[in-house]
Amino acid sequence: MLFETSDNIKINYKLTGKGKTIVLVNGFGAYQEIWSAQVSFLNNLGYQVLTYDHRNMGKSQRTEKGHNIVRLTQDLEELISFLKIKQATFMGHSMGASIIFCLIKKMANCS
Repeated sequence: MLFETSDNIKINYKLTGKGKTIVLVNGFGAYQEIWSAQVSFLNNLGYQVLTYDHRNMGKSQRTEKGHNIVRLTQDLEELISFLKIKQATFMGHSMGASIIFCLIKKMANCS
């Protein structure tokens, strides 16, 4: 499925399963299919799982704008908002962990 960010970039994502949500965040250069074994496992345990491709990666749109952690974090935040996910557990690999830390920092500053 495709989601369009506030700066008009199309982000490819998959939301599978039912239950509490787990968001899997890729590292640099990765694509959402790297999580396929984890997605099946987590779905079988009763979780809903969100995977997505960062801009310029996998099946998401190529662009010359937004190549920084802040923008990638905003993309994730906008996707979560679009999907109306109120609460989730996040797991990140490499750069994905940096995006999660940036999201946590941003949320902490909003409180």
